[in-house]
Amino acid sequence: MTLDQKIQILGVVGTWIAGLSTTAAVLVSLWLTRRSSKPRLNCNVGIKTVHRPERSGFPDDKWVAFEVTNIGDRTATINSVGWRIGKSSWLPGKKKQNFRYVKLSPSSLSIQFPFKIDYGETALVYVSLNESPFLFCNLSRLFNDEFEKELKYLKGYIDPSVGPFHIITPRQELFDEFRDWYKTTN
Repeated sequence: MTLDQKIQILGVVGTWIAGLSTTAAVLVSLWLTRRSSKPRLNCNVGIKTVHRPERSGFPDDKWVAFEVTNIGDRTATINSVGWRIGKSSWLPGKKKQNFRYVKLSPSSLSIQFPFKIDYGETALVYVSLNESPFLFCNLSRLFNDEFEKELKYLKGYIDPSVGPFHIITPRQELFDEFRDWYKTTN
């Protein structure tokens, strides 16, 4: 093989490497563009206990708190929060979803819907357990006869204006509080 032939082979290899690099760069730029167009949220739901000095002599207030933090580059608008119960079962050839939803109304002390959160901001949506005794009552309507079996499928949801619902597994203390309430009422 002569020197000219070696140079031609290196030129062809260089062209292939340049073509693959260009394709990779286009794919990365498309992925970054698509990723930045969606809101990215970090979500939690659990029980918070709040001591208010003006209510001394009364028990501390218990709240269900939905905490939403925007970790994306884009401003996110939140339309609602609530509960989802049920499970998705995969059958051969089709997907079956059997979900039931309850939309929650926030406390007057909480942020109201819809609300916007910018990058790095956190919003808390509170629903009082003391002032809203029907919270668990409405939620219990979602359950069928087998309460304990279905309780493990309880999830919180956050509904942004763009994109799908964000589904959240509640913290354990919320499950415990709900079990205690259910045992005292049934």
